[in-house]
Amino acid sequence: MSLMSSERMIDQQTKEKIIEFAKEFYSKLDFAHSLEHGERVVSLALEINKSENGNSELVEIGGWLHQFHDDVKYLKSFLETLNLQKNIKDNLLEIVENCRPQLIDHSHSLETRIVFDADAIEVLGTYGFIREIFCNIKHRNKTWDNSISDSIEVNKMFQDKLMTATGRNIIIESNKTLNNFLNDYHFWRNK
Repeated sequence: MSLMSSERMIDQQTKEKIIEFAKEFYSKLDFAHSLEHGERVVSLALEINKSENGNSELVEIGGWLHQFHDDVKYLKSFLETLNLQKNIKDNLLEIVENCRPQLIDHSHSLETRIVFDADAIEVLGTYGFIREIFCNIKHRNKTWDNSISDSIEVNKMFQDKLMTATGRNIIIESNKTLNNFLNDYHFWRNK
């Protein structure tokens, strides 16, 4: 359940600890999930939240923590060391645990849906498509053709799963550009 937008739930010192913890985590990840990825997700989540009106603290901290969906146990251990109310921890864990296209749905909190969309936008449009191609080639050792086709599938999957009107609107123009590029790419590729 979403908490009121005007409530101050997390003191500044705790917020700074969480952000530093997340930054350290991102520093150990691949280029596609680096600190810059975390910063962009937070920025996009806050931008989406301006129109969607979720709890800005949960959106911001959830944005920083979203990548822990690969290591929820580690995150839970860290959160237990903080002086946070149980409902705040539960809300943050909901965001992290459901920041996956196969798990997200409209029954999740608004903050979860906002952070999901911010992360999803990272693989959408022209920027996300190129990012996904490089990740496929560099870290997943896929061939060029497999990387392109897999990136197209990822783009479709995430585009279909966007949870907020604001998230869908943010990416519209970039996805149009990407679709034009892909039409051109396939035209020349099949000559």
